[in-house]
Amino acid sequence: MQTVGRHHARLSTVLDCGNLVIRPRATARVLEELKQLGPFFALELYVDERAMDQWRPLRSLIAEEALQRRSEQMTRYLSTRAGIGFSQLQPRVASSVMHLGLVARLISPWIGLAAMGHLVRVRFTDLRWIPEPGSNFALSASPGLFERNGLGSREEWAQELVRELIGPLTNAVPGSPAVLWGNVSSALHGCVSAVEYTRPSLAPALRDVADHVLRAIPGGPACSGVLGTDDFRRSSCCLIYRVGGAASRSVCGDCVLRDLRDLRDRRS
Repeated sequence: MQTVGRHHARLSTVLDCGNLVIRPRATARVLEELKQLGPFFALELYVDERAMDQWRPLRSLIAEEALQRRSEQMTRYLSTRAGIGFSQLQPRVASSVMHLGLVARLISPWIGLAAMGHLVRVRFTDLRWIPEPGSNFALSASPGLFERNGLGSREEWAQELVRELIGPLTNAVPGSPAVLWGNVSSALHGCVSAVEYTRPSLAPALRDVADHVLRAIPGGPACSGVLGTDDFRRSSCCLIYRVGGAASRSVCGDCVLRDLRDLRDRRS
C-alpha cells in the first residue's frame, strides 16, 4: 500500500478564505505532526487505487449489522472486566461506550488539524478505515479532500463537522440523544486533555477549536466548566457506571455523577 507518509517533500499550504488549507502535495510532515498528538489523532492518505480493498468505506462502520457486532464485542469486554454475565449488561450501556470511542477516533484528527491552522472540510463519506475491533483503527482520506476550499469561519467549519461527520455516526447508534451527544462533549474534552499532555503549547488553540465544535452540537452544549480541566462536567452520563460488578465504581472524570455518593442506590 502506498501512502503519502512514504513521500519526501516539503509542506505546501495556501491561504484560502482566510484559513490555511492543506494541499495534497507533500502533507507528510503535517500528518506526522498530527500523529504525535496521540494515536486517536493519526490519519493516513490513500493514493493508490489498488489499496481500496484494504481501506473500506467508513459507511461500512455504521451499517446496522456492523454496529450490532461492535456492540456485542463491547458487551463481552465490559462484562468480562466487571466479572458479570454477558446477559446482565444492558445493551444501551455497551452502545453508549462504543459510540464514545468511535466519536473520539473520528473527531480527533480534524480537531488537531484545525488547531494547527488547517480547517479541513470533511464528510463521513470522505473517509476509509481498516476494520478491526476497538476504536483505535487506521483511518484514511483521499488527498483530494485537502483541495476543497476552506470555509469562512470556524463557526461554519464546526457546524459542518458536526452535521457531516459526527451526525451520521450518532444518528446510527441506538440510544438516548442526550447521552450520545453528551458523548461528543466527552470526546472533545478528551481531545483537549490528551494534547495538554502530549503538546501543551498547542492546547489553548485546540481548546478554542473544540469549544466551537461544542457549541455546534444540536441543542447547544449540555455541559459546564472548561474543556480539558478537572471542573468540566457533561450534563449526562455515558452509562459506564451501570456496568456493575467489579466496575460499579467506574465513573468518568467528566461525569455528571462524579460528585454524587451512593451510586449503587441510584441504579435502576
